[in-house]
Amino acid sequence: MKTEQQLDQALQSLPLEIQPPRDLWPELAARIAETPQLPASNRPKYWHYATAASLVAALIWQMASPWQASEGTAPQKLVHESTEVDALAPFAVSDLRREFEIEKSKQLANLRVIPQEFADYQRQLAIWQQASQQVERALQLQPDDPRLIRKLTKIQQQQIEYINRMVQVGQLS
Repeated sequence: MKTEQQLDQALQSLPLEIQPPRDLWPELAARIAETPQLPASNRPKYWHYATAASLVAALIWQMASPWQASEGTAPQKLVHESTEVDALAPFAVSDLRREFEIEKSKQLANLRVIPQEFADYQRQLAIWQQASQQVERALQLQPDDPRLIRKLTKIQQQQIEYINRMVQVGQLS
């Protein structure tokens, strides 16, 4: 078994570059020339289909949103959806928090009875609050990171949906 010192010596004795035994470029150039090239106008334009498919998917997603299907106390859709995140990079975290707190207060104001299924709702909200604070700290270090903004909005939207379900179940009780 070789020692670390012997391996270091063997590595240093290797050449830094290895030259190919012959010039490879003429062969590559000939292969490229043989490949049929479509003119730009004849190339398939798949991006039209991709755009149409993404619009249809966004429309279906929008229609399937749980808060739009519910009645009465549907939570307001927060302004900072993930489709708009790239435009929101300068959007202040304090504005996100303020908008969320307003919607959360509206939903909690509708809560008349705490259903038995949601007896630990304060613990659940505390967990989400801790997660929000961690993402907000990360956003202080990287304020323009769209993934962090998406993560924060997702956590906030989950809380709003949870409170909305709690209100709905409480109204059925």
